[in-house]
Amino acid sequence: MKDMGKLPISHANAEQKKSYLGQERRKKIDYLQKFLSFCSSSKVQVETLLIESDTEAKAILDLIPILNIKKLVLGATKSSLRKLKSKSKKGSGRTIDQIVFNAPKFCKVKVIFEGKEVLLQDKLNSELPSSSLAASSSKEPKFFQTEQALGDLMVYHNLSS
Repeated sequence: MKDMGKLPISHANAEQKKSYLGQERRKKIDYLQKFLSFCSSSKVQVETLLIESDTEAKAILDLIPILNIKKLVLGATKSSLRKLKSKSKKGSGRTIDQIVFNAPKFCKVKVIFEGKEVLLQDKLNSELPSSSLAASSSKEPKFFQTEQALGDLMVYHNLSS
């Protein structure tokens, strides 16, 4: 069958949707299995919990107090960081934006991009040494990259929205 490009899921028939969602689920399971294998080989104890929700951010935010998650790592894509940077109203936009700005104070949220931590100045201003902060009169959030060991953290990787 010849590839016809991308088709919006709203235009696909039930069989196409089911097939596509099955492929996406398998990709996620394969990716998760690679991550679990990496953790196991690194002697890191891991627990998995599968939650299906139409709103990723709300599902994660709801779980933070229930599971008493004190450290949360979010893996970001280039486009999700761009979207987060461009948001003018904090916490109102995409998945990462909602989690970073609405997580309970007891939960330290970190965003990882290409293996490095990305710190959002507006959210983490008090946690950064003053020498790390760039002087700026702009209201646009500034990002800083630092390398840090992940340690014992819950990881939710590759939030694309």
